[in-house]
Amino acid sequence: MGLSGVQRERWGYVGAASVILAGLGYYGAHSLRPAAAPPLQVHFGNSTAPVSANARIVCHVTGAVKKPGVYELASGARVQDAVAAAGGALPNADIEAVNLAAFAADGQQILVPKKEDAVTSPASVSRSPGKANSHKSRGHGHRKEPPPLHSISLNHAGADELTRIPGIGPATAEKIIQYRAGIGGFKYIDELRNVKGMGAKKLESIRQYFKLP
Repeated sequence: MGLSGVQRERWGYVGAASVILAGLGYYGAHSLRPAAAPPLQVHFGNSTAPVSANARIVCHVTGAVKKPGVYELASGARVQDAVAAAGGALPNADIEAVNLAAFAADGQQILVPKKEDAVTSPASVSRSPGKANSHKSRGHGHRKEPPPLHSISLNHAGADELTRIPGIGPATAEKIIQYRAGIGGFKYIDELRNVKGMGAKKLESIRQYFKLP
């Protein structure tokens, strides 16, 4: 017995609804797939930075090392890795003055001082005052003789000359040279106050050794 027109119309609606429901089920199954995991991130203080397996940093290793220079290291390298890249420390290096376990930073200058420089450094004297005083009393040791007054050219002296001045170690000498290069030369000795770490008291104790130009 054939279907009436009304029945055929109803079956047509049922078929269309089935097709629509099947399509919605396919779409829903695909839309519920888990999203791809975000890249691993590392937190530095209050900031977040993505980790890259190929990240590199560049450091300048100078001082008492076999091959001073600029070296590219893997991100996360330690200071000891930078010193090793520079061929290792020299026998006269004051390696105890360097924190080898610290992380190396991009653009960082890593200075490995010499033992003879450490003797004239106030920090080294405070580390072992008894030993420093006994050397002084016996007239021994490696303490450098201070230069004559007004004998060090503030605009032309190198690191070796600057470190002859009591209270100026390799790090301070390097800061003076870098600042001098940045301003094109000192016009007044008082401009040393603009060098990082140079306090008024320290300047008064060393100004007598400088001359201009």
